[in-house]
Amino acid sequence: MRLNKDEFRIVFGINGELCGPKGCSGVIHYRVDWKTADGMTRSEIKHVSYTVSPLAPRTIAVDRQYFDTAEGQHTTDVVKVRVDAITSAAVTVQ
Repeated sequence: MRLNKDEFRIVFGINGELCGPKGCSGVIHYRVDWKTADGMTRSEIKHVSYTVSPLAPRTIAVDRQYFDTAEGQHTTDVVKVRVDAITSAAVTVQ
């Protein structure tokens, strides 16, 4: 989701039904390809953490990103987002 010329929110949906009654947490490792208006392209590796509450059927993980090379002087476009890995661990209640 674009918020500004170079500011984005990248959102992932997580199926919480696989987490069980205690919930779970983990990290989504992903790669973003983006391009500035002048044609320059970049690829960045990012990650975002998530937590699924106990018994929740789903949740979202939102990552706030700025993609630019000149501090807001360019309009950038996200070209592609690829998920490389998703880790998950059961939440431990103490």
